[in-house]
Amino acid sequence: MSAVAYLIDENVPVAVVAAVRVAEPSVSIAHVGMDSRVPPNGTLDPELLMFAEANGFALVSFDKKTMPGHILDHLAVGHHTCGVFLFPNGNQLSPGRVADELILVWATSDADEFIDQIVYLPY
Repeated sequence: MSAVAYLIDENVPVAVVAAVRVAEPSVSIAHVGMDSRVPPNGTLDPELLMFAEANGFALVSFDKKTMPGHILDHLAVGHHTCGVFLFPNGNQLSPGRVADELILVWATSDADEFIDQIVYLPY
């Protein structure tokens, strides 16, 4: 069983990553533009999906408008995802609430459960 590793896109506040790291330091989490091992801010969504696929990350985004289309395009040409977690109302949730949802997924799931899935949170 392998745990979910998260790539947080730039439209998710940095406070979410901080909240995850404080609550559960074992979670593998990186934030676009804030971590040298991941793409910089301004990276286009299709490129983020390619990076996440190549590096075993599930992508986390608050972008409910354009991200679903990019995911479908990504899958349509034969690519895969390790899962994409969308928070359609993310900006209305506290960073702690978003962090709690991600930790719950991490603690209770296997990464393989989310291959090529779009998961809307909170449940």
